[in-house]
Amino acid sequence: MNIKSILYRRYSGSLFFRSFPINLAVFSSNTLLIKMSVSSSPPTHLIPIDPRVYCETINELHSYITSSKRGYLTQAELFRYYRQRHENIEIPYRLLGYRSLLDLLSSDQRLFAIDLRREPAYIYSAVKV
Repeated sequence: MNIKSILYRRYSGSLFFRSFPINLAVFSSNTLLIKMSVSSSPPTHLIPIDPRVYCETINELHSYITSSKRGYLTQAELFRYYRQRHENIEIPYRLLGYRSLLDLLSSDQRLFAIDLRREPAYIYSAVKV
């Protein structure tokens, strides 16, 4: 199942997708835009994506960490928890314009603290309760 059909199914009331391959996702101040093209060359089409995709993904990942008994999770654990709760769907970090899950989590340092000195990296909540 591809990311377009996943997001369409999940946000069908607010998203519109065409059957073009996704090349790049860009986050602007008010909306997410997906850069799509019908081939490997221009023209490209910018399709607005509901900004709730970013917020809901970040909030959900943060909730997994805060509910962890150890107080941290690894990337593999975050991927596994997300897939378990979303019918084997991957975390949409690429759709949101990030190269990796760690890049997505690093985009909000108010919520996440990442310890890269460990292997695998530990991801903590930066919010002190």
